[in-house]
Amino acid sequence: MRENGAKRDEYQDLEDENDKEQDEIAKLRLERGMRREIITNEAITNWKRSRGCLNAKVFVIVGLYPDLKRQLISLGWQENPNEESLIFDLKWVTKKKDVNKDVLLES
Repeated sequence: MRENGAKRDEYQDLEDENDKEQDEIAKLRLERGMRREIITNEAITNWKRSRGCLNAKVFVIVGLYPDLKRQLISLGWQENPNEESLIFDLKWVTKKKDVNKDVLLES
């Protein structure tokens, strides 16, 4: 049991280290004035219009969650299959590194 706990701690340490590296990279990009992709409400509306789901909520799922996907679709949500897309109302991830918080719109 101790060995599993040690592995879990090591895994968490690696995750924390990766998160710190991602934050540092984001800060460097901002300092260097590197262009960031910005999503606008107009872009979201155009995406929804092109798929005929103007009034639907949009979700992105990173990973295999077929039950969640089926439930959201049954509730009228539209799936955006592009995991890297910035067009979503809900993004379901297991790791926070999968969400680029620098480009999220405030609602």
